[in-house]
Amino acid sequence: MNIWSVASASMGPAVLAGDFIGESIKFVIYLAVIVCAFTAGAKLRKHVDAKKASK
Repeated sequence: MNIWSVASASMGPAVLAGDFIGESIKFVIYLAVIVCAFTAGAKLRKHVDAKKASK
């Protein structure tokens, strides 16, 4: 537990809700980046495998 979590806990439920929404948005963005990275990697791998097969 750090000083910021203690400070936000003592400021009331409105700040906690804001923190929760902010963390939720960060989580969704991280998840979207991971999904995009896996999709791009799969497409790149498929392209490389197709090139190898055509030789």
